[in-house]
Amino acid sequence: MRLVPILLLAYCLVFAGQALACSCLPPTAESGQNLIDEALYIGKVKIIKIEGVKDAFPEKVTLDYTAPYTKPAPESTVIDNNPSEASCGYGPIQEGEEYEVIILEREDGSRLIAGICSSLLPQQWESLRNEQQHK
Repeated sequence: MRLVPILLLAYCLVFAGQALACSCLPPTAESGQNLIDEALYIGKVKIIKIEGVKDAFPEKVTLDYTAPYTKPAPESTVIDNNPSEASCGYGPIQEGEEYEVIILEREDGSRLIAGICSSLLPQQWESLRNEQQHK
């Protein structure tokens, strides 16, 4: 009988973290290529300013496009970011830092830094970096 509370506690500890975590399929070559085709921008950006409630969606991020890997940089420099990886966002970012990002355009025309469920295979990132270096 003493074992039941211990097992219940262990079960809660194991599965509690999973309930809060983002759950998405790993990227494939096909999903990565679709993302490359659909993305508004893939490359490096430097974060200039972050506005909005800290760690709340959406953060309004002013950025500078520093190294486009695919298409030319879009004109708009204010993009939304979801700072929570638990809800499948890109994650926290810091002003003054540089990041590799994928920027998507929503149906309403607003723009968003793609979250962790919209990603490329490591070899796809490497190929894009190499292509950019040889331009």
